[in-house]
Amino acid sequence: MRACRRGYKPLQDALAPKLYPDGDIRVLHGPFEGMKYFNRTVWGPITPKWLGTYEAELHEVMAEILKRQYATIVDVGAAEGYYAVGLARMFPKAKVYAFDTDPFARISLRRLTRINGIRNLCCQSTLKHPRLNALLAAPPSLLVCDIEGAELDLLNPNAAPSLCNADILVECHRTAQGTTDQTADEITGRFSQSHIIQQIGVADRQIQLLRDALPQAARLSDGELLAAACEHRGADQRWLWITTRTQNG
Repeated sequence: MRACRRGYKPLQDALAPKLYPDGDIRVLHGPFEGMKYFNRTVWGPITPKWLGTYEAELHEVMAEILKRQYATIVDVGAAEGYYAVGLARMFPKAKVYAFDTDPFARISLRRLTRINGIRNLCCQSTLKHPRLNALLAAPPSLLVCDIEGAELDLLNPNAAPSLCNADILVECHRTAQGTTDQTADEITGRFSQSHIIQQIGVADRQIQLLRDALPQAARLSDGELLAAACEHRGADQRWLWITTRTQNG
């Protein structure tokens, strides 16, 4: 974590006064536009979250999620809470459960929850199959998962049958057993009978699209804007959007 902060803090410190001259840090674009944020790095760069371009590949998925009426949302690997708090704002009547094993992540997540006035979010550490099965037992439910390769263990419908009734958005990773594509293929095979599965790959960030979407981008040079939007992802990045066949009619 210290290495992350050393690596990303200079850019954050340089861009914060340009993007937020009044000091009021909020997400500027995307599905969580307007969400209050802070100048604190947990894992990875935080500037794409300021811009609202973070995981822009999933913006269409988030628009689809917003149309659904989830009663329960579970975010595993929640980090400082970009998705957990963002979804809690989008679904104020839902119960949101955020899990992260890193204590510094949970401190930041609770802070982000407080500064946004969120009251429907519960922050916890570890999530095992019995607890996951219980949380997802009453559909409609959504699971968001980004746990650095442990998704192969967690997303096991034999251990947690309620997964078969939930929508799942998962970031796939390389593991000791194989590539990102192999992880995606394994998970796809597990849910192909119960769900419709869309695979999403990484896309480049384009200057003109960023400038069109963000009026605040006029305050940044092209180099600063690209640096701010960069998420340092590999070309093999994969997400799976796994939706129940009942949700799809």
